[in-house]
Amino acid sequence: MTPSGSAGGVRGSGGGAGLALGFALLFGCAGALERTPSDQDTARERRTGPLGSLRFTAAAAPDPDPHLPELGGLSPSAEAAARAFLGGLETGDASALEGLALSEAEFRHSVYPALPASRPERNTSARFLWELMEPRSRNSLATTLRRYGGRRLALVSVDFLGQVTDYGPFRVHRETVLTLRDEDGERMVARLFGSMVEQDGRFKIYSFVVD
Repeated sequence: MTPSGSAGGVRGSGGGAGLALGFALLFGCAGALERTPSDQDTARERRTGPLGSLRFTAAAAPDPDPHLPELGGLSPSAEAAARAFLGGLETGDASALEGLALSEAEFRHSVYPALPASRPERNTSARFLWELMEPRSRNSLATTLRRYGGRRLALVSVDFLGQVTDYGPFRVHRETVLTLRDEDGERMVARLFGSMVEQDGRFKIYSFVVD
C-alpha cells in the first residue's frame, strides 16, 4: 500500500534533521543510512529521513523492568485507538485528542526506562527527550486539526509501514497509515499521527509526529 495523503503529505517534513536525530536517540537507531543524497527514493525517506549518509548504530535496550507502571487509556486494538482519534478529530476537541497519546508521566515512568536512550552511557534524560518530542507532537496535531478537523472520516483499516520493535514491557509500531472513507464515500489513505505503542495486545498513540 502506498499512502496518498496525510496532514503534511505522506512524508511530513516535520522536524527535518533534528527530528530524525531525535528519533534516533529515542529508539536507539535510525536504520541503515547508506544512500547518497542523489538517491532519494521513497525507501530511503522511509528508513532514514533527511540525514543523508549519517549512520546510527543500533543499541540494545536495557533489561526490561517488570515493575514499570502500566500505561493508561489503552484501546483494545489499533483500530479502536484510531477510531477514538477520528472521533476527536471530527469534534475538533484538541484536549480529547491529546489525551489519546502518551502523557509526560507515562513517558517518564513507563516508556523511557525501557528505551535504549535510558542506558547510563547515553547520558540522555527523559526530560530532554520529552522536551524534544512534545512540541513537535503538539504542532503536528495542530496541523492535522486545521486540515481535517470537523470532517467525518470512517476507518477502513490500520496498517504499519515501519518497523515493530519490542522493548519488553511494550512494542512500538512505526509509520501508522489509516485507510479511510470520507463523507462522500471516497476512499483515502492518510498518516494523521505517528507511531503506536502496544502493551498486552492493547494500543495507544505514541505521539502525533508523523514519523
